[in-house]
Parts: sequence; structure tokens; C-alpha cells
Amino acid sequence: EGKGFTYQMMQFQEERIAGSAITIKGLENCINETIEYTSQRQAFGKPLLNNQIVNMKLAEMQMEIESLRALTYRACETYINGGDPTLLASYAKLKAGKLCNSIPTECLQFWGGMGYMREAPIERLWRDARVLAVDFKRVERLVPARVTRALERRERTVVEPRQKRAGVVNADLLHLARKRVRALLDERLRHAVDLLDATVEPERGVNAVR
Repeated sequence: EGKGFTYQMMQFQEERIAGSAITIKGLENCINETIEYTSQRQAFGKPLLNNQIVNMKLAEMQMEIESLRALTYRACETYINGGDPTLLASYAKLKAGKLCNSIPTECLQFWGGMGYMREAPIERLWRDARVLAVDFKRVERLVPARVTRALERRERTVVEPRQKRAGVVNADLLHLARKRVRALLDERLRHAVDLLDATVEPERGVNAVR
């Protein structure tokens, strides 16, 4: 009782891993459908797929999908083995959101105006993936940054005893230096005030006589 929020936060990792996994097949379908269409679509007397730039673009997109798959598998493995998958699951979901925005859009370019027709499979794939892109990129940008900062803070606290003693000595020296500087400033400030008073008092006497 009273731990509903904690349980909700814990299940978010499962949701992120599952969300990343379900995007992989849809992205692969975008590429496969595009390969099939560009192999049939003729431009300048040859299939569009025969152009090198088309092959390069499709290969790059498939590479990005494989990187998402590897990241998702690693997050899932960490979760199954009892580790904390927060960082990896957030990375995977953020990566999935970016690819859901970029890959269907890039594939749609090769379809031309046909890609907007309801009978074209890329039209439905683009709409479905675009919804996931909107949902997957909101919070996942913040989670990795927060986790990374937490890890950095934890690493800074794990200091060797010798380094701790050195830190104490340096802190003491810095404190003494600050005290000395303050003393010098106070002394010079008092001297400046005395000079100012000595300058102002005769002028007051002259004005009084006038």
C-alpha cells in the first residue's frame, strides 16, 4: 500500500523495451515494401532500385534498424538478468522514436506521389509509425540525461582515501588563502576610508568658514 507510484515507475522499463521491440518489424516492412516498389518502378528506362543512391539509402536505414535491434536485445538481456535497464531501455525507445520518424519518411520519398495513395502500403506504414514517433520522443530525452548525471555523481563520491585526504588539505589551504585575502582587503578598505575622511574634513572646514 502506498507504493503505486513506485510500481508504475518500475513497469515503465518493460513498456520501453516492448515499445522498442514492436517498432522493428514495422520499420523493416517499410524498407521491404520500398525495395519491392523501386524494383518495379521505371525511371529513365531502368528500375529505380538500380540507382546507387537508392541502394545506399536503403542500406543505411537497414543498418539503423539493426542498431535498434541490438540495443533492444541488450536492454532486454539486462532486465532478464536482474539488472537495471533504465538507461538502455530509454536509449532504445528514443532511438525507436527517431527511426519511426526518419525511415518511413525516407522510404516515402522513393514512392513519389504514389506514396500518399491509400492503396500504397507505405501510406499506412508512415501514418502508424508517425504516431509512435510522437509518443516515443517526449520523456526519453530526459531519462538518459538524468541517469547519466546520477552515475557521474556516484562516480565522484567513490574516491580513494588518499584522494580524500588531498582534497581536505586543498580545501584547508584554500580556506586560509581566502581568509588572508579578506584580511588584506579589509585593511586596504580601512586605509582608503581614512584617506577619504582626511580629505573631506578640511573641505568641510573651508565651507563652514565661507
